[in-house]
Amino acid sequence: MLVSSCNWSRSSKDIEIPDQDVQDTLTCSLTAIQLIETQEALKGGVSKLPLLAAILYCPTPYSSEKTLILLFLATGTYSDLF
Repeated sequence: MLVSSCNWSRSSKDIEIPDQDVQDTLTCSLTAIQLIETQEALKGGVSKLPLLAAILYCPTPYSSEKTLILLFLATGTYSDLF
């Protein structure tokens, strides 16, 4: 299944299910710093999943500071990015 946007809407233009070789793929636009921070968070394993969610769902324009605020609001704890 290919999801062409990050908004998870269910219109027919957002979801394409090919007849063969079904793949689960999510594509979205990230800033360069989001990509770098996402790659670093993925190295941290399961413990960094809240950080990963905060990075990917941070409202635009992206900033690391906003990510840390989202992380604090979601978990009640403060963490360094990495």
